[in-house]
This record gives sequence, structure tokens and C-alpha cells, in this order.
Amino acid sequence: MKLKPAEYWLVGAIPLMACGNREEFKQRLQWLSEGMLRNHLKPRDMAIPCPTEQSIYREFKRLQTARG
Repeated sequence: MKLKPAEYWLVGAIPLMACGNREEFKQRLQWLSEGMLRNHLKPRDMAIPCPTEQSIYREFKRLQTARG
């Protein structure tokens, strides 16, 4: 999967975003926006949204918009 600059930045910030295909990347991006990426990929007893993941998602969207 060829990454765009903002996606490349995102994989560097959140290694769990690294995956093999575009559809899986989109699913992980959805989970990241909800703050639930780590909870889905590494299940825990208490699944609560992670504000850090949500913040990184917002930065990703800002970078994506800034670069067109």
C-alpha cells in the first residue's frame, strides 16, 4: 500500500496504523477517530476512548487538509 504524506506521518505516530491494504487502513482510521484503535487491536477488560488517539486523528486530518 502506497502511503500519502499525511498517512506516512500517521503510521510513524501510531505504529498500529501500519497494515497491508487500504480497506484495513480505513477501518483503523475510523477506530482511531473514535479513540478505540488500541482497544480493538489489543483488547482489554475496560474499553474506554483514548483522547490521545483522537488528538492524533485530528492532527492527521489537519495535515491532510493542509497538503490538499
